[in-house]
Amino acid sequence: MKKLLVLLLTICIAFSSVCVVAFAEAEPVTDGGSAVENNEEKTVESLVGAFYLQGESGAGLMGSGIVTQSEHDYQIADKMAANLNGTNKIPFYAFDKDGSVFFDSYAEDYFFSETNAAKAAGIDFFAYNLYMGYDTSSPANLIKNMNRQLIYHSAKYDLAEFTSKINYAVVIDGDYDSTKAKERDILIDKFLTQKGYQTATDGRPVVFIVWNENIATQIERLNKDLKKIVADGANPDKAQPKTALNDDVEKMYVIALNAPSYQEAIGVGADAVSWLEGTGKSGEAYTNMTAKVEANWATGEKVVPNVVTGFDKTLLAGDKAIEITAKKASNSKELTVRYSRSGAADDYVAKATAEELVAHTKKAVETTNKPAEFNAVMFYAWDDFLGGAFLCPTKTDKVNQYDTTYLKALRGYFYGKTEGMPALSVLDNSNNVVTTEEDGTVTTTTSKGEVLSKVDKDGNNLLANSDNQQGNENNGGNNADYTLYIIIGAAAVVIIAVAVIVIVAVSKKKKKAAPAEEKTEE
Repeated sequence: MKKLLVLLLTICIAFSSVCVVAFAEAEPVTDGGSAVENNEEKTVESLVGAFYLQGESGAGLMGSGIVTQSEHDYQIADKMAANLNGTNKIPFYAFDKDGSVFFDSYAEDYFFSETNAAKAAGIDFFAYNLYMGYDTSSPANLIKNMNRQLIYHSAKYDLAEFTSKINYAVVIDGDYDSTKAKERDILIDKFLTQKGYQTATDGRPVVFIVWNENIATQIERLNKDLKKIVADGANPDKAQPKTALNDDVEKMYVIALNAPSYQEAIGVGADAVSWLEGTGKSGEAYTNMTAKVEANWATGEKVVPNVVTGFDKTLLAGDKAIEITAKKASNSKELTVRYSRSGAADDYVAKATAEELVAHTKKAVETTNKPAEFNAVMFYAWDDFLGGAFLCPTKTDKVNQYDTTYLKALRGYFYGKTEGMPALSVLDNSNNVVTTEEDGTVTTTTSKGEVLSKVDKDGNNLLANSDNQQGNENNGGNNADYTLYIIIGAAAVVIIAVAVIVIVAVSKKKKKAAPAEEKTEE
């Protein structure tokens, strides 16, 4: 009997363990609906970055303490949306409301899809414009508002569900005041020393700096603070962990953008040079613009080639120019230009074909004077919609269908295949998840995983002829729950059976012992 009980208990424990493992494997992983396989390897080896202007397409808020002029009391993103309305340059994550377009103020819900799409096209990191210096009284407040995607990316990187593993870097300009210790601390503490920040092969954090009269001071002061922080082994913010940088890092790896010459860039402390957007007039050929861009690549010994995806500033011409003015603080009388972008009616080149973009990219990758410590190419840009230079998927004339032509072409070049682009997921006005697959199939589900609709790229209902299929789809989110219930029930039956056997065995033992006790008393 004892052997039987031991055997049954062993079976029960083993069965329970299998149940736990089965349930753990069935548990879904949240990844924004469009994870990219991490084991994909490029057939063309090259580090690839893309400039990201999230401060424009994100919140665009002014920050506390700033008083704006009444005629400009709106977000930059709202003005952008008004200019883009009715064009084919509207990002896939933009919302339609009352016949107009507006951007989600924080844009966090689509960020997984955005980074996964970039990764699938061969992009390894985003270089974010760092918007600082406008609110001298509180740079911390301003960085929260104008740099939402940069903050979200750096904070999200270490979470398990952020599967795309795209690194990040920052781009600073003349508005960044490196004479202020607090602004230096924000840049170094929050970004440069954190996990996921892009580094050169020697471990130095890569920083892009747009050429300005204070660039030498910016480099000198930031390097001094960075060296001290790394040597101390901790960030200025004592709540932060040890820096993610190597202990021997003493300075940044600086890439000067739009420098007047390579020699001047090296003279102020930069390690390499690169550039941002291209230029062109009156619809000239895209290849004319890229020929001028490619000529720049031969002007220095250490060059990070810029791949220009397009150029069209007609949406910033005339009264469509964007200029936001603000007072430095609520009690200040001094009015400054907070943000300014403009263009002319003839500021555009012909739209690039996918083949032309790949040819331009190929030349950049094959450029021989790229620095060994940072052998990369940079796309301008991921999301300069008003400048006509973008790779980010955009809306088409069909609902929930997006243009990913450039991304597929780049995937073909870097990975040797065009198929395998991840799905794009956004939220609708009812907070349902709308996911568009590579083949154009659109599935709308609730937050609980219940399928509300499923249509092909032409809008045909894929659930109309199959009530059973729809029922199965609608219950798909609950399958794991049903499996768990069955497992728990089976385990309970086994445990009860064991308990019954034990009780019966004990009862029989007591009955056998009773007569012996009576004989002893006689």
